[in-house]
Amino acid sequence: MQTSYIHDVLKRWDKTENWPYMSSILILNKDVPLFEDWQLDYEWLLRATKNRHYVEVGPCVIRWVEETNLSLNEEYRRRDYYGVMTIVDGDVSAMRRVTGSRARYHYKRGNMKIARFHFLQAQRDWKTVLYFISSYLPKLSKWIVRKYGVSG
Repeated sequence: MQTSYIHDVLKRWDKTENWPYMSSILILNKDVPLFEDWQLDYEWLLRATKNRHYVEVGPCVIRWVEETNLSLNEEYRRRDYYGVMTIVDGDVSAMRRVTGSRARYHYKRGNMKIARFHFLQAQRDWKTVLYFISSYLPKLSKWIVRKYGVSG
């Protein structure tokens, strides 16, 4: 059983290190914090993995989305962004990754002015530059979203 790896990866917001999903973590059901309606998944997952024993398993759940997708809900994404930013506050690299995610969300939704604002503060890499440039070309950006399933 592990006690820190997943928690550390989550805290760094580093999706290049085997980013764990809630459906792939088994936590011993002893004093696990309850999930509150107002709470964010990320915040709860940090609390649930801190100083607790858990095992990471391969994903065993298929997620089917009907009608509304929480990850595309504007209010949820706003709360998620600011909540995560307060947790990773001071870790500039993590803050840039979170901001890049926020930029891609707005890009996907077609809010290009807001997307560009966030792209300017995100990590500097070739994908971000291409997203930024294509945000000025509506037909191209719509094609990119359809073709590559942009997600934030």
